[in-house]
Amino acid sequence: MGTEAEQKNVYDVILASELKLGMIVVGLDGTPPRFCATRSTSNITQKFLEKYQFGHITVTREGKDRLVSYENIRPTDKIIKLGRMKNHFRIKSPEHIELLKSMEIDNIFVQYMNEEELDNLKILNPNLSIEDFYSLDPTSVIRSPAKSRVNKHVTAVLTEFHQLQDDIPASEKIQEDGAELLGNFFGYGNRQPIKTKNIENLASKMCYNMPRNNQASSVLMILKDHDDYTFRHCVDVSNQLLYVLKYMGSYDEQALQEITVGALFHDIGKSKIPLKVLNKPGRLNEEEWEMMKLHPVYSAEIMRGLNMKGLQIEMGFSHHSRKDDTGYPHSVDYQNTAEIVRLLMIVDVYQALVTNRPYRDPDTPFLALKKIRSWAPKQFDSWLVDVFIKAFGIYPVGSFLHLSNNQYGFVISNDQYSLRPTLMICFDKDGKRIGKPDIMDLTNKEFKDVNIEAAVDHRTFFKGNDALQFFMKLDM
Repeated sequence: MGTEAEQKNVYDVILASELKLGMIVVGLDGTPPRFCATRSTSNITQKFLEKYQFGHITVTREGKDRLVSYENIRPTDKIIKLGRMKNHFRIKSPEHIELLKSMEIDNIFVQYMNEEELDNLKILNPNLSIEDFYSLDPTSVIRSPAKSRVNKHVTAVLTEFHQLQDDIPASEKIQEDGAELLGNFFGYGNRQPIKTKNIENLASKMCYNMPRNNQASSVLMILKDHDDYTFRHCVDVSNQLLYVLKYMGSYDEQALQEITVGALFHDIGKSKIPLKVLNKPGRLNEEEWEMMKLHPVYSAEIMRGLNMKGLQIEMGFSHHSRKDDTGYPHSVDYQNTAEIVRLLMIVDVYQALVTNRPYRDPDTPFLALKKIRSWAPKQFDSWLVDVFIKAFGIYPVGSFLHLSNNQYGFVISNDQYSLRPTLMICFDKDGKRIGKPDIMDLTNKEFKDVNIEAAVDHRTFFKGNDALQFFMKLDM
C-alpha cells in the first residue's frame, strides 16, 4: 500500500510479517492455535470474542460449517475461523506486531488511516501483553462506527456479505496461482514439464477453501476481466464445478479433489492448437474450426500420458459432447458419459458465456442461465441444469440489476431460485453513485412494489476491474 492508499479508509489483507506501525487491525483471518482445541465454553475464548466483538466467526455445528456472530456462539460450537471484528485496535508498538505474529493467524485484515483520524481514536496500551490481549478490557479498543438499525435478516445478510468480501482475496490468490501454473503447462514453445503433484496441491487448496470462500470465486468470475482467458477459464470452471458439487453434497473429499484435478486439465489439449487459431479475435473459418474441435482429443491424450484416472480423462475428452449429438468429438456416446462430465459441460458453457472475450460481449449471469435452460433438454440434462441454477440462484451474487424504481445495485444475497434477492443499492435513477449504499431486501413488504427490470452488464457503469474494487468496499 502506498501513500495514496494510506490516506483512505480501505482494507487490505496481509501476512503478520507485513504488519507495520500505525495500521488498524480490523479482523483476523484464521484461528489462534489456543482456539483450535477449544470450544466456546473456554473462559479466555469467550472474553476474547466479546472484547473484539467478532461478527464473522466460522464454526462447526451439527456437522456443518456455519457463519455466526460472537453473540450467537453455542457451547458445543467448534471455532474454525475468525473474521472481521467490530472493535478495532491500532498497532502502536513493535510489541503489538510481535504479539500478532505469535498468534500464528493466517492473514490479518488491516485498515490504513491518516494521522488526523488516528489521533481521534482511542489507542491500545503500547505495553500490551499476550494475556492482556486475550482478556476483557473494552475501553482499550477502538469502536468501529455504529451501524444504522436494521432487521435481523439484513444483519445476517450483512454478516455473510462481509465474510464474502473478506474471502475474495484468498480466492483471488488461488485463481492467480492456478492460472500461472496452468500457463506454464500451456506455454507455447517453452512449455514446462507437467507435474501432476502441483495440480493436485492446487486442487487440494481449492477444495479446502471452497466452504470458507462461499461464492467468492463466482463473484471474481463475474466482475473481473482477464487477458489470459484459457488458463483462468480452467480455474474458474473448476471452482464452479466444485461449488455445485459441494452444494449437491454427494461426493467425499477425495472424489472432489480428483474431479477438481480433471477439471483443471480439461482444456490442456488447447496447448496443441496454434495460437493464431486459439486467440483469433473473430469467427473461425471451417479449417480453423476443425483444428479447434481436436482439443478434447488432445486433452485426453495428454491426461492419459500422465496416468490420470478414467473419469478425469473422460472429462477432457467429452466436455464438448451434447445430448443431441451436436457437440464434438462425434465418437462420444452422451448416454454413457458420467454425471460429472455432463455437469462439466454445463459449467464450461456458462463460464464461457459470462466471460468478456475480444470477439464477443459477455452475457449477464441471468441471460447465460436463461440460454442454458433453453438449450435443455436437447443438449443437456434438465435436472443437472436445475441443480446448477439452484446452486447459484437466478441472480448469482455479484449480478448487477436495474430495478423498477430506476435504481441499480449488486446482488449480495439470494435464495435458491429466488426472483427477489437482496441488493446493495449503489446508483440512483440518474445513474449517479449513491454516497452511502443501502440494502434493499426485495422479499421485504416495504419493497413489494419494486421489481427487477433487467440484469445489466456492470461494464455500463464501471471500467476494467473497477466493479470488483467497488464491490469489495461496499458497506452500509
